[in-house]
Amino acid sequence: MQWPVLRRAFPWRTGLLLCSIPALALVALLAWFRWELPPLERYYLMAYRDSSKHAENPASTTQIEWLYKAASGRKSEPAIHQDVDSNGDGFLPIGLSSSARKGGWTQLVEMPVQRWKSVELASFLQEDFYDNRTFGEVIAEPVSFICVIPLLALYVVVMTRQELAAEWSRLYEAVYGDEFNFDWHAIWSQFKKQIRGWKHGLFAGAKASLSRRQLEPKEQPVAAAKQRSFHAEGDTPLRGEKPVVAAAAPVRPKRHTIFPGAAAIRNGDVPPKPWDESQWID
Repeated sequence: MQWPVLRRAFPWRTGLLLCSIPALALVALLAWFRWELPPLERYYLMAYRDSSKHAENPASTTQIEWLYKAASGRKSEPAIHQDVDSNGDGFLPIGLSSSARKGGWTQLVEMPVQRWKSVELASFLQEDFYDNRTFGEVIAEPVSFICVIPLLALYVVVMTRQELAAEWSRLYEAVYGDEFNFDWHAIWSQFKKQIRGWKHGLFAGAKASLSRRQLEPKEQPVAAAKQRSFHAEGDTPLRGEKPVVAAAAPVRPKRHTIFPGAAAIRNGDVPPKPWDESQWID
């Protein structure tokens, strides 16, 4: 396939739309960094990011170059928000404010690189320069703007879907030499069919799980009863049953006679012998 044919059939609208998403995101980030962020917050932003990132490690340190205001014959002092503005040169300008010049300060000076403990530096920058906002809260504003860009691109795709489909049809014909048939209705019907199947499977699984849960409590009393009967049959001293004592046979009292001799009754069950007068004792 020749290059002129591919160049004519290339989907330029689609390519431009895809390239516009990261380009617009970068433009939004740079615009916020240049015009929305105050000068000192912009100056210390990278140091704030590094210190916040390593603040969880107590032994970690972060490099920083402090910005001071200076004048001849005076001791330099750290610059604060009221001492700077964006009236300098360059893409990210920073310079002395009019109030600082009225106070006798003549220039801004970057001090030599110092290393501070990350946890201390992050806490100091957060309180003194970023209004007690964390690094995530500082960059939340540009990130929210960037998240809107893909939605705008999707809106453009919906509004120009016919033109985009025509571009891809021309590209398909140029590459394969065959007509490209793209039926939105067939694709949408297939998609709805898959969604209905997925919903049916989901509801069936939920119904089966609910049925199992309803059946489980009915089986538990039976199992508990079996378990209790099993323990009752076992030989354990904690059954709570009273021992069964075998009843002894009734003992009949033995009767004795006052008459001596062989005629005395030693056993109550034996019938007495007839008494004779010769057995009388004088």
